[in-house]
Amino acid sequence: MRVRLDQWKKMKKTLILFFIIMFSVLFVTSCKQKTAQDADIVEDMATATEMPLTQTEAAESQIKFTPADILGESLNPLFGLEFPESFVLESVLIHTPGWDINGNETQYHMNLLAQKDNETIIAIASMLGETSKDVISNYIETFQREGTVTINGYESEGGIDCICEVRTTPKDNGWVVEIVATIDKENEKKYREFIEDNYNMNVLGTVSKYTELMPVPDQFRIDICYVDFEDLMKTEFEVVYTVDDKPAIMDNIFTDGSYDWYDSG
Repeated sequence: MRVRLDQWKKMKKTLILFFIIMFSVLFVTSCKQKTAQDADIVEDMATATEMPLTQTEAAESQIKFTPADILGESLNPLFGLEFPESFVLESVLIHTPGWDINGNETQYHMNLLAQKDNETIIAIASMLGETSKDVISNYIETFQREGTVTINGYESEGGIDCICEVRTTPKDNGWVVEIVATIDKENEKKYREFIEDNYNMNVLGTVSKYTELMPVPDQFRIDICYVDFEDLMKTEFEVVYTVDDKPAIMDNIFTDGSYDWYDSG
């Protein structure tokens, strides 16, 4: 529909008039409110300085887990344990049931290497809250006789909720110490978030074309091996996805023939 020039002029006048009226109303209203606004301006400024910035809040809400966080307080149920300096961390394993590992609950395993000395067993028993000298002596005797001993922190008054197994190995550099703690259902989601935050989507780009990778399903395994005991570790994930047509998805992935790579260095 076309509008003739004379009609447009009338419409233009009408629009201008409308805005003038609106401006007048707003101006009158603002004049009435000005005194109250001036009275509150100091309080408003003080409140504004106390409120966190929206950008800061958004940034904090997007904080993601890094591989190093697996030993941090949020993801490590053994965070409160203080190990002797002679103990060397070798690996960390987190898994849900179904990975050919004992237990029907999600577990956090920490594997360390300790010196071949009775002090190792004494130190572990003390860490887990055991104070009885007779009980600790029995632990030592059991280990000397069988080459392995289990120390149950759940049974020690004031102890950490975990179980520790010390065992001999063919290695000459120490005894193996494995500490296992249970992860409750409420905290499982943090480990799925850990996997999601550390997925390399450059590598998984082809796979993600044919199946949804997010969110991470309930069955997973995180395996971290400390190659260099100070600052180098290798992190692996195993996740079980349930799909309706596995052969078709696999065929599409192989047929696609492409791959992506990513250099974090």
